[in-house]
Amino acid sequence: MRQSNRVLQLVWAVLGSSVLGAFLVVVPRAQADGSITEDAQAAADDNPYLAPSGLSTAELVAYLDKLRLRPETIRRRPGFGAALVETAERVLADSKAEPDQVVAARVAQLDGLAILADGGDRTAADRLVKLADEHLSDGRCRVANEARFHRLESLLLRGGPIDAAEVPKLLDEVEQYFATEKPDERHERLAIAAIRLLRSLENADEVNRRSQSLGKLLVTSPARKLARYGKRLSEGGATDEQTLVGQALEIEGATVDGLPFDWKAYRGRVVLVDFWATWCGPCKAELPQLKQAYDRLHDQGFDIVGISLDRDRAALEKFLAENPLGWPTLFHEGGQHPLAEKLGVRAIPFTLLVDRMGNIVAQNLRGPAIVEHVERLLGVKP
Repeated sequence: MRQSNRVLQLVWAVLGSSVLGAFLVVVPRAQADGSITEDAQAAADDNPYLAPSGLSTAELVAYLDKLRLRPETIRRRPGFGAALVETAERVLADSKAEPDQVVAARVAQLDGLAILADGGDRTAADRLVKLADEHLSDGRCRVANEARFHRLESLLLRGGPIDAAEVPKLLDEVEQYFATEKPDERHERLAIAAIRLLRSLENADEVNRRSQSLGKLLVTSPARKLARYGKRLSEGGATDEQTLVGQALEIEGATVDGLPFDWKAYRGRVVLVDFWATWCGPCKAELPQLKQAYDRLHDQGFDIVGISLDRDRAALEKFLAENPLGWPTLFHEGGQHPLAEKLGVRAIPFTLLVDRMGNIVAQNLRGPAIVEHVERLLGVKP
């Protein structure tokens, strides 16, 4: 009796009381003596969201449909994403599954991998991108649209900072997606990430043009928050959100050669913090101008601190050995530097100019604009 009660509690937790009667089929199958198989009980104990063994393909698809309707508070619980993936793959393993069952399972598989990726599972994140790429041209419209959505979300939300040269292309893809898939609450994170990426563009005319174009797509959304974003964008509001200017900056970490970095030592200096990577073409194109500014103004109180977003330490070390910069370069294993994540850096090159008191006074400066601002802060005549 205790075992039966335990199983009913698990089913109740997964599906809710409203569907309990209709879905008692998900209870682990009992053996002839009324006991539950060890495998089924172990699965239930380890993860209450897993579909029990013994379900038919049709029952598994129905189970997936119920799982995907669960509220966000349930979907983010440990084990939920894994249960979606595992159940979907049981359907996909059935060579006799109906076409609509395969579609439902593929969509659920992508959804489950995305939940795991959001939870920090790098293996799931990599697998999601690979799977999405494979199905971008899927003849089944629902699968292709789902693949496009998850690919864009992965690139904009989980892929780390983006090479500035790739930003226009990605924004084009987002617009094309929303032109065919009406944005709703599910797309909120993708839309906000696209807006942040849009604000990283250097050309003000392009920002305004893209702002209005994306705004016209979002304003039709039934989700009020997205519709409000769309209205602001269509009215040229892509650049009016709060920036980092005025905030005090703190930098922690280690340089690429493993030495601890002392940010306090830079107090009283004007500092340009440069987020870059060796895989970023525009970043490397900026370096000669940065070196010229550093050589000319360093003795007068100007410094540069580089924060590399490289994933490969060896590649960074090789580049710096061949192209000495003269200023420290911070590095964090994996390419996702904590400061870049904290500040929401979405595209590189990205710069922050810090005054003598350690406060950010300008962001995303390029070329001659850097020298102009630094000279003004140092009181140096051009």
